[in-house]
Amino acid sequence: MIIDPSTEDPPPISQRSTRTYVRDAKAMASTPADVKEYPNSYIFIIDMPGLKSGDIKVAVEDENVLVISGERKREEAKEGEKYVRMERRIGKFMRKFVLPENAILIRLVLFVKMGF
Repeated sequence: MIIDPSTEDPPPISQRSTRTYVRDAKAMASTPADVKEYPNSYIFIIDMPGLKSGDIKVAVEDENVLVISGERKREEAKEGEKYVRMERRIGKFMRKFVLPENAILIRLVLFVKMGF
């Protein structure tokens, strides 16, 4: 079973840096994910429009916490153009998933599907 720390009770204030916790909580709350379980693997599906594989980081913390993170930056304005509306989210994103104790972390694969 995969545990999503963003849905768990937050740690006591004495055990966390408030700024860091708030920043991480916002980043996790704004990054929805689907997780598929197969007999020998898990697939994590996260929509990240406008990002390339180089913009996404995949890491493991504490031996069994999968961390998917990155940052979406605002495009540089070109001469002669201006936005009349800006709705797409920019900023950091992150998701953490506690993997099962028996998970074998030999192969982490990042597959980026470009689509519209």
